[in-house]
Amino acid sequence: MSSDPSPEAPEQGPGAARRARRAQRRKRLQEDAEAARNESEAENDAPGTERLDSPGQRKRRDLMQAIRKEDQSLPATTKGTAVDQPADAIYPMTDEERDAQIAQIQRDLVKRRRRRWFLLWLRLAFFVVLPTTLVGIYYYNHASPLYSTNSAFVIDRAAAPGAMSAGGLLSGTTFATSREAISVQEFLTSREAMRALDEELQIIEHYSDPTIDPIQRLEPDASENAAYRAYKDRVLVGYDTTEGIVRLEVIAASPDMALAMSERLISMAEARVDTMSDANQNDAVRAAQQSFDDSTRALDEAYDTVLALQEQVGVFSAEIEVGLVQTTISALTASLEERRLSLAALLDNARPNPAQLRILNAEIARLETAIDEQRAIIVNSQADQDSLARVSADLNRAEQRLARQQVLLQEATARLVVAQREAAQQSLYLSLAVNPILQPVPTYPRKLEYTALAFVIFFAIYMVASLTISILREQMSYGN
Repeated sequence: MSSDPSPEAPEQGPGAARRARRAQRRKRLQEDAEAARNESEAENDAPGTERLDSPGQRKRRDLMQAIRKEDQSLPATTKGTAVDQPADAIYPMTDEERDAQIAQIQRDLVKRRRRRWFLLWLRLAFFVVLPTTLVGIYYYNHASPLYSTNSAFVIDRAAAPGAMSAGGLLSGTTFATSREAISVQEFLTSREAMRALDEELQIIEHYSDPTIDPIQRLEPDASENAAYRAYKDRVLVGYDTTEGIVRLEVIAASPDMALAMSERLISMAEARVDTMSDANQNDAVRAAQQSFDDSTRALDEAYDTVLALQEQVGVFSAEIEVGLVQTTISALTASLEERRLSLAALLDNARPNPAQLRILNAEIARLETAIDEQRAIIVNSQADQDSLARVSADLNRAEQRLARQQVLLQEATARLVVAQREAAQQSLYLSLAVNPILQPVPTYPRKLEYTALAFVIFFAIYMVASLTISILREQMSYGN
């Protein structure tokens, strides 16, 4: 006799069995928590007792929080499954089983923390400690010792002849401008200086010595660019703008080579300073010579202008000619006054002689005509020549120009003499503040400093990478 299946029968399958076990465990935990709450309330309601949480109560409260979290994480169930079965069909959980589960959860938490700490130290060891150890091993065991030679020099400017007598501190400083010092600095680190050193000391061959470790060694067939990069790393030049001192440090694989390179670079710098000084002096002499030549040429032109005017008008000096005319006019004026007085005396007679009157009047007329002609020579232009006033003005302008050119020629001559005197002296010179000496003890590598610096760099890179990955992971999880 067949019977219809009950709609309340539980579902079959592995998923239903797993949900049934979870529901059974949760039900037992709820019953234990309810019993513990009732006991706690009974103890608290008893007279003379205080409301204090015992270790068991705290453990039960933590257990209830774990149940709530588990309820939130469990999927929804359907009606008629094992979750909705009555409590009589669920087997109760003993205290030993509950304590064992709690201990298992605690062990899992501790194991997870330990695993995280282990992975953290493993990453630090792999990304920070291991590279730092390799760097330290290289510097302490494999890096070739390098020797350095330090020196310092200043570029001074020769004081002017009257600078010290002009007045103490107000006369200025003898230090050269920063332009000369920077020019020397650029020269010492240039390819020209490297080629000059290589021709004399074979520095490229020295830096390619097989005794140098492979990291610091220059390849034997290296290009000029690679050699120049190595040269700039080995020759360090700095300029102190406040004190005007140029500091030079030369690094080589042997102390003798470092000393030889430093001395040769200093001599090359001194030669370059002399070249700049000679160039400045030659420019000054050339400018003074050009000014002297121009003044001489202008003076010759002024002389030619005066001479041409004198030849053109036939007058050597306009002042002399005007003086002569003025003297003639004065003499004629005196004769005219004498004739006028004679005429007046003759007219005082009752019966003057007509012949004498006629002669006196004729002489007076001739004298007046002569005086007018002499005055016309000074003021008015004649048919064949200009007036003496114009001739005098032209000659005065030409003579003033001549005098001005003479003064300019004197000044140009003085400047030329001063420039030639200064050219005979040295305006710029290099003076050593610190002489290069032989350094028997290796200066590089600085093992402890370089290892500590490598640790700081690797740790900073690890921290930046970790923070970046954490931020990206958080952003991705938030987007999901």
